[in-house]
Amino acid sequence: MFHHRVALDQPLSGEQSQELAKRLFFVSEQIIGFELVEQDQQLVAIEIASAQPIAADDLAEKINSIVATDIIDQRPVEQKIIWQAAHSRTLHDDLYAQLVERGIAAELGEGQIAVGEPFIKLMNYFDARLRRIALDVLGGQEYQYPTLIPTAVLDRCGYFNSFPQFLMFVTRLHSDIDVYRTFLERYRQTGDVRTFALESCGNLDYCLPPTMCFHTYHHFRDRQLGDQDLVVTARGKSFRFESRYAHTLERLWDFTIREIVFIGSRDFVLASRETFMQHCFALMDELHLTGHC
Repeated sequence: MFHHRVALDQPLSGEQSQELAKRLFFVSEQIIGFELVEQDQQLVAIEIASAQPIAADDLAEKINSIVATDIIDQRPVEQKIIWQAAHSRTLHDDLYAQLVERGIAAELGEGQIAVGEPFIKLMNYFDARLRRIALDVLGGQEYQYPTLIPTAVLDRCGYFNSFPQFLMFVTRLHSDIDVYRTFLERYRQTGDVRTFALESCGNLDYCLPPTMCFHTYHHFRDRQLGDQDLVVTARGKSFRFESRYAHTLERLWDFTIREIVFIGSRDFVLASRETFMQHCFALMDELHLTGHC
């Protein structure tokens, strides 16, 4: 293992340092760990661990570039708590380890966790309660969308400019018999498609969806709704490349999400959002769960 110390051109506050920490694994695939170095309650340097040597100047340039373009000019956001649970519960730091030990959870790959009972029943219970709020209280419409989403949709929504690091593309072999024959021949020679497959691919018309609301946008795009207000809900698989940030059940590459989308006037959207939040707060209190919003 190799260690590198990168001094920051500009010291960062506590909030800024946390924002930088969320980006460091995307700086280089060689980074396998890091520690924040503070002085006088400010972040002044980062200790980087890598599996292979990294050019120190190149690493410093990349990190300080992120600080200059993504961190320094971020407007501080004051945390505003609008709801606090009435109940207090003991939190268990080793809960994921217990799930694995009992065979309820299992890691099947990077950012990919399989779950079994009773975890599935618990997820489905909460999903059913939230679904009923969307349909019965808010009068929503439910849709089941396909997994793949056109790349052009994410482009039109500005996703490429905002979160390119999370993108997961879907490709395929070119539709040509010669390509298939060459693919088979090289596979039989090497036994490892990862070393050559992309040479025979090129279609990038589809991506894995990073969230469900892009499907809803695609569904209702270019329509004139007039005075019609809509509530749309959908549950499905979403995918984001979270690099080494995937940890236990947090920041998974592959996860299930239910989204509720409000489409209409500003007043309708704000009122619907408030109604949904109040029903969620009531659900939390009903189940004696702890938390805040």
